Amino acid sequence: EAGLAGAVWEHRQRHGPFLSWDALHNVAGMTGRVAERAAASRHPNLVLSSEPSLLPALQALCRGELTDARTDAVGALNHMSRSDQARRLLLHHSILHQALGPALSAEYESAEELAAIVARATMAIANLMAHEGGEEEEEEEEAA
Repeated sequence: EAGLAGAVWEHRQRHGPFLSWDALHNVAGMTGRVAERAAASRHPNLVLSSEPSLLPALQALCRGELTDARTDAVGALNHMSRSDQARRLLLHHSILHQALGPALSAEYESAEELAAIVARATMAIANLMAHEGGEEEEEEEEAA
C-alpha cells in the first residue's frame, strides 16, 4: 500500500502534472489541510515531507514493482533533499537505506530507466551526505 504518494502518482498518471496547488485537492487521501499548508508555505517540501504517511509511502514506491512510480518517488526524494528541514526528516527516516538503496538495486528493463534512477538518487544522496555531518555537529553543540 503506497498510500498518499501512490494516490499522487496515480493522479499524475491519469491527469498529467499538477498545474496548481489547488489540483492537490483532487487526489484521493489528500486532506485540504495539507494541500492548503503546502500552497501557502515558502517551503512546501517541508509541509509535504512532514505529512505522516508521505515518507513511508515514498519508501513503498521506491521498493515497488512499477518503474515509473519508483522513478517519480526517487525524484520527489531528490527534490525534498534540497531543503534543510526536509533533509533532516529524510535522514531521520533512513531514506538512504529504506528507499534509495532498494530503488538502486531493483531490476530495470532498459539502460535509460536505470540511468534516470541513478541520476536522481545520486543527487539525493549527495544532498543528504553533504549535510549529514552538519546535523551531528548541531546536536553536539546543543548537548554542550
